[in-house]
Amino acid sequence: MRWKQLTKATLRMPREFANAFTCNTLDAPQNAFLDRFGKVVALVEQLLAGAHLYILVEESAALGLLKHLKPYASQASVRVEMLHQPVVQVFEGELGTLRFPQPIGYVTLLEKMPSEGEVSEEEYERMRIENNIPKQGIDFNHEMFLDLGIHAISFTKGCYLGQEVMARGEKIKPARKLIRILYEKVPEIVTVKGLPVGKVSSCCFSQKHQKHLCFALIKRWDEPIDGGHIL
Repeated sequence: MRWKQLTKATLRMPREFANAFTCNTLDAPQNAFLDRFGKVVALVEQLLAGAHLYILVEESAALGLLKHLKPYASQASVRVEMLHQPVVQVFEGELGTLRFPQPIGYVTLLEKMPSEGEVSEEEYERMRIENNIPKQGIDFNHEMFLDLGIHAISFTKGCYLGQEVMARGEKIKPARKLIRILYEKVPEIVTVKGLPVGKVSSCCFSQKHQKHLCFALIKRWDEPIDGGHIL
């Protein structure tokens, strides 16, 4: 058994309500709530169960998401509930019943925590970064969604908050982009041709690549990085 408790909150809401405020279809593993300017309110993992959608959101973004949804939920007379159960990512073994698929393992909710098998923070960060799982509040926050390059959007689904901005931006080169960079030595500032273009956020030493692997939200992301290689 190998697992890691996450700093995520769980929300539950009616599926029809969720569909009106998210930019992806509800059968996808990831989705996002945007404001009317196309900026990220919350990037979430999601799971449909009957008439409800369960979502996992970073605790640092949960209150902002609830505040964002409150006037719409009140107008529609629906409940957006926060569930109070530990959230864990499972890498090996069988835990929980509601399972949110991940690039590695799955995430689930537990009534009772296992007594052993939790991986260290360092090992979890390595697995997270190697498997291209950015974290809201660390690797990005409330940027324009298309700047993140995260495949959690449908350009063919029905209307949702921020859709007009997404439709206009689909064919425009993003001003910035969240990427992963391999470095022999991690710099304080990411540069292109000697000019600063952004900062490194999460970083680990990748056993897979035998180099440091880092997330960075940068400008000029389509040009060679000084001292690094875009993965």
